[in-house]
Amino acid sequence: MKKSMLIARQLLWQNRWLFALLMLWPYLMGVLLVASGSQLDPEDLLAILHQECIYALALVAVTASTQLGNEQRSRRIATVLAEAVSRGEYLAALWLTAVVPLLLFLAGFAITGSALAVYAGSSAGGVLFMALLVTVVGLWAAAASLLWSIFLPAVFASIAAITSVGLVILAGDYGVPGPGRLMMETLRTGFVVPRRLTVGGDVILSIASAAVIFAAAWWLFDRRDLNLTAE
Repeated sequence: MKKSMLIARQLLWQNRWLFALLMLWPYLMGVLLVASGSQLDPEDLLAILHQECIYALALVAVTASTQLGNEQRSRRIATVLAEAVSRGEYLAALWLTAVVPLLLFLAGFAITGSALAVYAGSSAGGVLFMALLVTVVGLWAAAASLLWSIFLPAVFASIAAITSVGLVILAGDYGVPGPGRLMMETLRTGFVVPRRLTVGGDVILSIASAAVIFAAAWWLFDRRDLNLTAE
């Protein structure tokens, strides 16, 4: 795990400016809303917060699905794997590279969203609840998107990742348990945490399915020949 964290830190540093801009988005949005000078409408604010939840999933899906392809094009992967790093450790590093920006984005979402909710005269509990649910869905989305990157070039992997995440969310709207239904619960959440929480089973299923998907990706990546040619 230590090797995975070191590799992830290097990958994050290589893309630091892009990730910094993405992670600062919630703070920038908060400043713009307050600087407008008008009274925040709770319904409009809630719609913006729900949009940011969707942005968070798009961020993790694109990051996870393109990392492997980018590393193969640059041939850095061959150098790293030659230094006594297993493929499983490398894959875990790619997963961490997608998850860390997500967590930082959601931290900003929770801080600014809570402050804006209070500023608009509402409760901040629902914002924190949304951040928690999106964190769980994001862990699953990172694993699923990483799986696509093993089969497809970066561009097609990102399209497949976003499409599959969207389809799972759509299935959740029809009551299919798991990350999709968890995301739909997020988009239905207001500023107050629901009194009757029914997401426990979906949280467990989402985390379990993320673990299974990552294990499958690990198994396949161990048996896949690396493509170090330019796409």
